Amino acid sequence: MDTSYCEDKEKLLAIIYSWGYSTYMLDRYILYFRQLEEFTETNHRGIYSQQVGLSWVHKTEVLNKIRYRNRIVEMLSDIRAGRPIQPGGRYYLNPSNLACPERHLGLLNGYLTRIGKYGHCETTIKRVRKTLVCFLQYVEGLGICELSGINHSIMNRFITEALNGYSLGTKENHLSDIRGFFGYLAELGTIPERNISCCPSITCIPEKIPSILSEETQEVLQNLEEPNSEIAARDNAILLLTYRLGLRRSDAFNLQFSEIDWKNKKIRIVQKKTLVPLELPLPDDVGDALSNYICNFRKDVEDHCFVFLTVKPPIRRIKPGAGGATAERLHKKYGVQEEFHGLHILRRTCASKILNFGNTPEMVAAVLGHSNMDSIRHYIALDNDKMQCCAMSISLVGFPEVLNDRIR
Repeated sequence: MDTSYCEDKEKLLAIIYSWGYSTYMLDRYILYFRQLEEFTETNHRGIYSQQVGLSWVHKTEVLNKIRYRNRIVEMLSDIRAGRPIQPGGRYYLNPSNLACPERHLGLLNGYLTRIGKYGHCETTIKRVRKTLVCFLQYVEGLGICELSGINHSIMNRFITEALNGYSLGTKENHLSDIRGFFGYLAELGTIPERNISCCPSITCIPEKIPSILSEETQEVLQNLEEPNSEIAARDNAILLLTYRLGLRRSDAFNLQFSEIDWKNKKIRIVQKKTLVPLELPLPDDVGDALSNYICNFRKDVEDHCFVFLTVKPPIRRIKPGAGGATAERLHKKYGVQEEFHGLHILRRTCASKILNFGNTPEMVAAVLGHSNMDSIRHYIALDNDKMQCCAMSISLVGFPEVLNDRIR
């Protein structure tokens, strides 16, 4: 590799080390540097430039690798230009900034506008856009200019190459987004209706009856130890928010100070997934865990409206993806033998306990923040008698006493 690249790389690695990232994250950066160097040596005789870096970024069609490669290239460019390097997501290839082929941009924006009118939230629209842009880029790379030219062979190749390594469920999610887009194109007459069938439906593993936490694990959650560190205090608050209130991981991790009404013991949020407002009571044990973390452990950082922050620098709001690590620490600290890899099982357990107290499926829907009964079928599948009630219509009833009556 050329000397200037090696110098820039050493400067960038020194900055990254100063951010206090984990060994896992540092190893990931080193791996990507090695891959970039191999690409440059093989294709450009070891002479690096930003254009070479961008070629490396788009060499892969695998969706979840593009953003990490782009981060490396952009930071190297900033180092070379003398611009300051900052942690965070500024360097990621944001889904809203992925370049859609110009010829298809109008069709894409029209489809995204339509699904927005159907009530899809911003997060879902961003996910759909990312999938479709990557698909359109892939097709463009094959030299196919007209979408009517897409056939079964091309779709099978896309699944084999671009979706390689994904689970069946994730593949089906991406293909479902593409099928929806094909349906929109068929309505406009851009592609023949028969082309919709080119996008296959992958048979997923049959949905199993949802599991809930064992009584032993619930006993652990009901008797969490007094925290002696910032991570332990933060974990206690997050675990109780998901277990006692049934909050989604995204809503618990994104909780803001303005959403906590300490005086009236309530939490009022707008759900990140559905954008539907939700008001829940704040039981004493959950309030105590929150106040203990905020008053005794949380760093006093200005201009941070989010309750939960990272422990290591750079200090910023913690992302919902940390739910797996929270569950792992629960296993290690309390010797929990039960195998689960995230926090959604706590939400299912909350729903099950509400049902066990003799409440109706409508009550479960109200507490979980769902607006129709179809959405809670998965949560009440443990109870055959309650499943028979799913045809009943939603009735907006008061429910604070439901959660307050659940004895620890």
